[in-house]
Amino acid sequence: MAALSVTANAFAVVGLADIVFRLGKDLYELCERAQSASRSISRLLAELRAVTSIVARIRIFVHEFECSSFALEDSLTLPHIESILTLCGQEFEILTAIIASTQTRASDGWTAQFLKRFKWALDEQSIEQSCQRLQRLSISLTAALSLNGR
Repeated sequence: MAALSVTANAFAVVGLADIVFRLGKDLYELCERAQSASRSISRLLAELRAVTSIVARIRIFVHEFECSSFALEDSLTLPHIESILTLCGQEFEILTAIIASTQTRASDGWTAQFLKRFKWALDEQSIEQSCQRLQRLSISLTAALSLNGR
C-alpha cells in the first residue's frame, strides 16, 4: 500500500514539475518579447533560465525516483520538492500577469504604449522582489536535489 502512495506522490510531483516547467518556459518567452524591457528584465530572464533548468533536472530526478528501489526510503523529499514547485508556479503566474499587462502591441496608440511602459516602471520593484524570491526558490530546489545526491 505504501508503494502505491509513493508512486502516486511521484506522479503528482512529475505533473507539477511539468506545469511549472511549461509556465517558466512560457514566461521566459513572454519576457523576451516584451518591448518595454528595462534593466530588470535581464535579471528576470537569468532567474527564469536558472529555475527552469533546475525544474528540468527535477523532472529527470522524479522519473528516476519512480523506478528506484529507494522510493519508499526517500519519499520524504517529494513533498518538500512539491511545495517549492508550487511556490515557483505561483511566482510565475504573478510575473506573467505583470508582464502581460505591460506588453505593448503594434496596434497600441502612443498613450497606451506610454502607460504600459509607465506601469512597467511602477512594477519594477515587484519584479525585483520576484527575482529575489525566484533565486531563493532555485537555491531551495538545488538543495532538495543535493539531499538526494543529484
